[in-house]
Amino acid sequence: MGGKESKHRSKSKHNNSSNKEQIYERLSAVIQTERDYEEIGPRTRQNFRKEAEGSTARKLRKDMKLLTAAIDFGTTYSGYAYSFACDPGKLFAHYWEGKHIKTPTAILLNPDRTFAAFGTEAEVKYQALITSKEAEAWYYFERFKMELYHQNPPLNRDMVLKDMTGKSMRAVDIFAAGIKYLKDHLLDNINGVSEYVILIAPDIHWILTVPAIWNDSAKQFMREAAREAGIDDDSLTIALEPEVASMYCKAKAREQVNSAAKQDSERTEPFQPGTKYLVLDLGGGTADITCHEVQEDGNLAELHQATGGDYGGKNVDEEFRQFLTRTFGTNVLSQFKDQYLEEYLELFNTFNRKKRLFSCSTETVTFSCPDLLEIYKRNTSAAAMKVDDANCELLSNVEFERGKIRIGNSLFKSFFDQTLSNIIHHVSDLLRKVPDLSYIVMVGGFSESEYVYNRMQEMFGTKVLRPDEPSGAVLKGAVLFGDCHTIITRRISKYSYGIARMIKFKPGFHPPEKKKIIDGFAYVDDVFNKHIEVGQSIAVGQDVDGQEYFPAKDGLTQAVLEVYASKDRSTRFVTDEGCFFVGLLSIDLSKYSDHKKWPLLVKLLFGGTELVVEILEVKTNKLLTAAVDFLG
Repeated sequence: MGGKESKHRSKSKHNNSSNKEQIYERLSAVIQTERDYEEIGPRTRQNFRKEAEGSTARKLRKDMKLLTAAIDFGTTYSGYAYSFACDPGKLFAHYWEGKHIKTPTAILLNPDRTFAAFGTEAEVKYQALITSKEAEAWYYFERFKMELYHQNPPLNRDMVLKDMTGKSMRAVDIFAAGIKYLKDHLLDNINGVSEYVILIAPDIHWILTVPAIWNDSAKQFMREAAREAGIDDDSLTIALEPEVASMYCKAKAREQVNSAAKQDSERTEPFQPGTKYLVLDLGGGTADITCHEVQEDGNLAELHQATGGDYGGKNVDEEFRQFLTRTFGTNVLSQFKDQYLEEYLELFNTFNRKKRLFSCSTETVTFSCPDLLEIYKRNTSAAAMKVDDANCELLSNVEFERGKIRIGNSLFKSFFDQTLSNIIHHVSDLLRKVPDLSYIVMVGGFSESEYVYNRMQEMFGTKVLRPDEPSGAVLKGAVLFGDCHTIITRRISKYSYGIARMIKFKPGFHPPEKKKIIDGFAYVDDVFNKHIEVGQSIAVGQDVDGQEYFPAKDGLTQAVLEVYASKDRSTRFVTDEGCFFVGLLSIDLSKYSDHKKWPLLVKLLFGGTELVVEILEVKTNKLLTAAVDFLG
């Protein structure tokens, strides 16, 4: 017995490295057998994880990862889903408290700014801190994702966010804390299945979803936040939310799409080749819209550049807040928030839940807020209250009784009016621009609102489809995208992209005011040298023509080019109205050629979800290291 055990250990020690590599190269070995684990050797779980993290065997290509995992970091709610490489068609999603596919995007940090809690746990802990009068020193953030969309001045790495009580922190640290929590939660969840599972972040192809209407700087910001959260660039793919939702709805059309179209026997099954449709992703912050056509091979091609706006459910919440302000006054509402923050947060959480359940047939919606009504009574005289009552808008639709506010149907509908008007106008405009769209597919958490769904059906009829769980369409679709990102074969550029350059001045063609004399020669500066045109349809992986640029002088070890964008096809100069700076393209010249002014062939590749640069040193035919910094 002892001899066999000794022999086994000796063999195990000798073959440690090869056994470990074999285990991780087998895509089906996510759940290891006991025998596999014993052959690795009698180490502790913690020591093995440290060794595995440093192993070159773990540096797998994205298509060789053991797992594909998607993180949907939303304005209001967030979550994750995944699939194993050995069975990519089988999706798993973590269901949180109350069997919801997402948890609130709320982050609580300790007074020393270290992580404390995320999601519902963060909400509960923060409310407890409020009760115990300890909340002031802690940091609590919620619904902050849209700060990346509304940025003036432009987004940068030093951007700060303010928490519930006005304290500031670097935005990238807050986003990174949330992404890290979801990443670690997924790893703990999977590794907890068996004591023999040792899965770490580099084993996983991570998909991080962002709105398609976001600009390049916001995408880079999320990539850098993910890097800070422990996800390597080589393991990460940025996915566009309406795109991946489109993939999910198409893949699950027969099982999960509930629509009048399915009940009409004369109609064909949705998403057949040639079908054109619009995906309306309604989240907490944005309405994100794309249009696709199903190709003969089942793949998808974009028909119109991604469009949309800040027409998400958060705006309905803001209308409710404005109603409270008009009804009770700014001073009363501020006192309510300062003195009863726990009740204040719960009031809006309740509104968010009831907003989803509200429908055209709902008669009244009731909220309990005795402290708010008590503050109002203390701050308002009886005579003034009568005047307020007389002037209260839609008084017949509001009742105050026993610490409760009851809001009638027509007033509650009015909270949706402006947001729905923007959505309907935007969709109607796209239906005019893109002919023959057969369906409008509604996804996203805001699409779960029965009232929003009913209004869209009233407006657009049987064109409107909605999956059974619209809030999970992006999450699950992102996993499908990670497993097969080539399903989206073509995309439409939202902008014309170009590089600023100086060329020889042509009298009669170039404006005289742009003329510059350098060393006795006439040049024109600030020329917008176009690489990609707005509205251009570009295939994924399509090779595009490059354009030559020359280093300014001999001996340079680095070259820097300025990248600009415009929505105007006729842009000639980077100073033209509507043309804006997007980033710096830095090119490392230190390791190549003899530092002469040899031409550089620059290609801007758009077909994927992020703008990619390829640079060739023409003389040596060598690719140079380069990247556009959109956050410079």
